[in-house]
Amino acid sequence: MKAWQLIEKGWTQGASARDSYGIGVYSGDPDAICWCAIGALAAVYGDSQDEYDQAFRRVVGVLTDRLGCVYPVIMQWNDAPGRTQAEVVALLKEADV
Repeated sequence: MKAWQLIEKGWTQGASARDSYGIGVYSGDPDAICWCAIGALAAVYGDSQDEYDQAFRRVVGVLTDRLGCVYPVIMQWNDAPGRTQAEVVALLKEADV
């Protein structure tokens, strides 16, 4: 599974993941039904620090290219007002994570 596939199932802002009640939960929680970009990376790649780091760097690379900033903060980008689930899916697909 890829992180973008989790975001397609459900996306959130302001928490790594949420359960069906909208309560913030750990991204690997079995009750999680939606994730932010970072939460999806942690849920998919969190068992391997190396894989997580590689996925994180790929996402940062895509954001850097898009935004032209030195070190974009994925959580701030995910949580920006007006951000959409489709934009987050597209970013993670472009990063191939």
